[in-house]
Amino acid sequence: MAGDDKPGAGAAGDDSTLMLQAGSPGAGENSPAHPVKRWETRSGAILLGSLVGLGVAFVIAVLLVLLVPKDEEAEAGGDDDGDTDTPADATPVPVDFTGEWFTNFADMELVQDGQAVSGEYARYLSDNSPRTVKGSVKDRTLEGTFDGDVNPIRFEMANDGESFFGHWADPQGGLHEWCGSRDTPLPDGCGYSGEWRVKNFPPAAALEGDSILMAQYGDTVQMRFDSSRHGEVEFELEFDGTTLALARGTGNLGAGVVIEFQFLVTEDPDWNALKGTWRSGAQSGEWCAAQGDAKLPC
Repeated sequence: MAGDDKPGAGAAGDDSTLMLQAGSPGAGENSPAHPVKRWETRSGAILLGSLVGLGVAFVIAVLLVLLVPKDEEAEAGGDDDGDTDTPADATPVPVDFTGEWFTNFADMELVQDGQAVSGEYARYLSDNSPRTVKGSVKDRTLEGTFDGDVNPIRFEMANDGESFFGHWADPQGGLHEWCGSRDTPLPDGCGYSGEWRVKNFPPAAALEGDSILMAQYGDTVQMRFDSSRHGEVEFELEFDGTTLALARGTGNLGAGVVIEFQFLVTEDPDWNALKGTWRSGAQSGEWCAAQGDAKLPC
């Protein structure tokens, strides 16, 4: 055994000396104090005891692994890497449209009683008088009307219950995006939030690449982009009070460069395209942007 080679091994060292003496003349095999037999007997007992101890320890370890409930293992922190796994088919939270909502063109407050929903919304306009919303919920979908009984709406609640996407329909049957969230900014793809591919952006901006980021906070929009000349640029635009969803703002890029922007969503039913104008000093022009697979409208 490895421990026999260590200094101060005690009795094991003495037994080794006895074994060497046993090989000398006069150590008869039938001697009552035959050193070799005594050492072999003792070593065998030690070896047998060690094997039994290891066997018992192994069996106990196996039983512990097999008997630990899976629930306790999950409570202890999940996988060995410390992550807590969330099932891909996690059960969605129950649908309840009750609460205050920030949407792409209005603030809205709803109350759900059973399957029935009612409430009001106020557009981001100077004339923001409340208008009615009502409908009923089936599965995760709210279907109903707004501003009377003839203008239809359809909202689909997200699985986490924190946002919805949908449309309202005009008298001609045209669809227009109506989406929202319980908190701001609006999620990407709702209103002006998300990444936008741009065309004819003002040269003074020295845009890196061909896209900008925007985040909508109720009736304000934050625009952000990287400039090869001015670094990271970020500024805020506000909705105009006279034209629904028309945003205006001024970006001060530094070094005397100031750019005035304005833009308005097009008739795209999902708010995936916009047109606008810019002005910087004596220069001005038109620009446009699009999200996803939508075509640039300029």
